[in-house]
Amino acid sequence: MKKRLLCGLFALCLLTNLLVGYTVLAEETITGTVRVNDTLRVRKEPNTDCETVGWLKNGDIVTILDTVTNPAGEKWYHISTGTLTGYSHSDYIDINPSLPDYETDEGFEAYLTAQRFPEDYKVALRKIHAQYPNWVFRAEHLSMNWEEALEAECKVGLNTVTSPDAWKSMEYGAYNWTTNTYVTYDSGGWVTAAPSLVAYYMDPRNWLDSTYIFQFEDLSYAANQTVDGIKAILPSALDKHAEDLLKASKETGVSAYFLATRMAQEGSQNNGLGTGTVPGYEGYYNFFHIRTYASGNLTAVQNGAAYAKSQGWNTPYKCLVDSAASIGKGYINLGQDTLYYQKFNFTNTTSGLYAHQYMSNVAAPSSEGRIRHNAATADQLSANITFNIPVFKSMPDKAAAMPSREGNNNNFLTDIKLVGITPPTTAASTTGNKATSVTSTTATGTTATTTTVKAVSTTAAPTATRTTLALTPTFDRYTMRYSVHAGEATSIEVTATPSGTGVKVSGTGTIQLYKGDNEIPITVTATSGETRTYTITVTTNGGVARPDAPVITGKTYTVGSTITKVEPESAVDAFIKNLAVSNGTAGVYTAAGEKKASGVVGTGDIVRLYSGNVLCASYPVVIYGDVNGDGKVSSLDLRIAQKHILKLSTVSGYYLTAADSSKDGNLSSLDLRITQKHILKITKTLQ
Repeated sequence: MKKRLLCGLFALCLLTNLLVGYTVLAEETITGTVRVNDTLRVRKEPNTDCETVGWLKNGDIVTILDTVTNPAGEKWYHISTGTLTGYSHSDYIDINPSLPDYETDEGFEAYLTAQRFPEDYKVALRKIHAQYPNWVFRAEHLSMNWEEALEAECKVGLNTVTSPDAWKSMEYGAYNWTTNTYVTYDSGGWVTAAPSLVAYYMDPRNWLDSTYIFQFEDLSYAANQTVDGIKAILPSALDKHAEDLLKASKETGVSAYFLATRMAQEGSQNNGLGTGTVPGYEGYYNFFHIRTYASGNLTAVQNGAAYAKSQGWNTPYKCLVDSAASIGKGYINLGQDTLYYQKFNFTNTTSGLYAHQYMSNVAAPSSEGRIRHNAATADQLSANITFNIPVFKSMPDKAAAMPSREGNNNNFLTDIKLVGITPPTTAASTTGNKATSVTSTTATGTTATTTTVKAVSTTAAPTATRTTLALTPTFDRYTMRYSVHAGEATSIEVTATPSGTGVKVSGTGTIQLYKGDNEIPITVTATSGETRTYTITVTTNGGVARPDAPVITGKTYTVGSTITKVEPESAVDAFIKNLAVSNGTAGVYTAAGEKKASGVVGTGDIVRLYSGNVLCASYPVVIYGDVNGDGKVSSLDLRIAQKHILKLSTVSGYYLTAADSSKDGNLSSLDLRITQKHILKITKTLQ
């Protein structure tokens, strides 16, 4: 109620033009560019206590209608863009000056080409070069591709954020489904950042402007750095340490402006670490928040102060020089020589890629880069400054977009049901190396039998002609892929239950099945817009043939429910060649599912026909006389068949079929005599 009253009173003052100290500075329309690490609130009035009417993101262009100063002395812009009009603090909007247009600079163009900058990098760098021609841009071509690096940086706990929920990860280990809470990794509510947010901050192309490029600034000491330049960066409460900081910078070879920026970013003047006033640790300084993390019974600040005491940092200079030396030795000298690389370690192989990262806050490099730029004087900006800009292999065509800040990332399912399977019914679920749980329900009339088995693969007994298979994601909903053997089913009905409200699910309903493998993707869209795909591969002997299904055109063998007329000791490659498959490819697999790249074809082997990566048909191989499946006909096969006749052991399946050399449907002494004649080369073939 108090905030609403303040907003109302403030609005009334605006309307009556009675507010003392209120000035309107702009009479003509000018534009500005939003410069924030994440998003910028647009307020109903120029006051942080007033209602938020919308959001802007970094790089948005706005029309500035007025510039006003509120009673607190803060400068705000009255802005408009599209259908959004309101007020935002001037600190986060850069007035767009009349910059010189880029005129083709042949020398600069040749330099960009020699550096092998991608074209979209060049477009941004040309604009910066027109404004600051003395700046030097070095392309650092990284050893890894974009997807590899992004996957590594999405490890739980490696990159963190505090809000909003749409930016928080719900991946395995980042969210506790039992308590419905995010897993925190430091005091202050820091949780794992969502992959889409990591991608946004990690993509160098999002930060190639004259402000945020400073996260790529080379962090070595430069002779043109001054005490006044340091003071321009430091919070006023820390200005008294500027001379000591410059001295420490010269001694360690680490940029003084970088150290000042890091001190400003950490804000140690606000918690006692920068003023030596932490209770119980008075007189000890830790300007850079080294080892400041909550553990045991100590808060992050207490741990930082305890570390300062253990290092003997009882004067500001001791802390500054030791910290600078530590950062130089542990980061800058090992290749982490920019703010960006200290957050995203793609260069320091000595300490281990994707590890040894100075901070977890995913927005830290852009935040520190902005601090560095905004505190720089015009003379400093016009000087020669070097930027080391990363370039990944196989980067996406477009820079990663900032994700929505609305909703959350709950795009999980609690169950998936498949209705219409005909026995036998089996299911397997896989997610990396995690074990899984499958619940299968077999319906008979009005009754149901439910079996729950924790395993990678489970088989439900064929007790009915119609089966409902319930796939229950385990390990807090993180099982994404299932393989289902659906017997003779020709179609299947798919239903899915989302975990959260307002979640959209697509890909369900009645699905017609083709003979062989059928991939059924179920896409779940969270309220934030983030999607997750569950994939079910349904394999069936029923269904219709695919219109473009592979076809065996060779006449060497007889192809029916099995493949026969295969001579013993047929080499795999020659066998496949004789099949003469069109519209696809063929492969020979053992009964256990292992592909045969060489050797001979034997009884019980499976021929699989593929269209691309889709399995379209499978045919078991039967070689008459080859009872043990080694692809040969020998006395060993005779002994195995004989033991079966004498009931000393049992032969079954395709091996029993192969023992029936007379092909009369019965295994008897007649088959033994026929096989024996072939072994003795009295008859030419058994096939």
